[in-house]
Amino acid sequence: MLACAGDAPRPATPGWLQTAPAGCAIGFAGPTLNPGDAVRYARRAALHQLAAGDAETRIRVESELLVSGDSHRRGGEFTRQDIEGTVRDARIASMWAELSVDPRSTTQVRHVYAMACGEGREPAGSARPALPDWLLNLPDRPGEICALGVGGPTYDPRDQEPGTLRDGRRALAQALESRLHQIIIDTGRSNPRVASELATTEAALARAEAAQELDEQWSDREGEGPLGLKGVLYGLVCIPF
Repeated sequence: MLACAGDAPRPATPGWLQTAPAGCAIGFAGPTLNPGDAVRYARRAALHQLAAGDAETRIRVESELLVSGDSHRRGGEFTRQDIEGTVRDARIASMWAELSVDPRSTTQVRHVYAMACGEGREPAGSARPALPDWLLNLPDRPGEICALGVGGPTYDPRDQEPGTLRDGRRALAQALESRLHQIIIDTGRSNPRVASELATTEAALARAEAAQELDEQWSDREGEGPLGLKGVLYGLVCIPF
């Protein structure tokens, strides 16, 4: 499940990238200048796909009226789809990073993939023995919900732990409750236009603030973690559920 830096052999692509398990969805992001952003965007994309898979769709046909000077002409009909869904109590069950093979690349990470699953739908899996088990397989703690935070690398090590906690809170809030609103307009004359928004609710953001510290943390000194980058701090953030 990991992409590793250096000369260590890279493991095979995880099977869930080919076919998402039932009750799960996959998102990806990258490349980005900041690999941490790729992690955040991939998590968000996975939750977006999870919400869209169980969303309510309303389709309506509308007419388009074009106005030019004093003349009016009907431009034809178009189809609009409004898709709305809510994802609650989801888990980012696994992540995997694809590394660049181009030595001229400014970043090692090309793409980051994340798999989001509904509560109780996470597939069984195992992390590498040398790594903390919670790093890829979030613990199933009765009465708690957990998320993975990522921080750094940073110039000042003192900034890393607070940054990891902030990122973990953000991931918790997105998983607790996010609402999807997507609009698709198809005129039949060109590719459909899509506008999409996945917004974390204020209630979820407030609940995530209950996390005051990292429950677990692991500093990746050798670049063996999911991002394959040295100096990254991974942290586990949990709150009562």
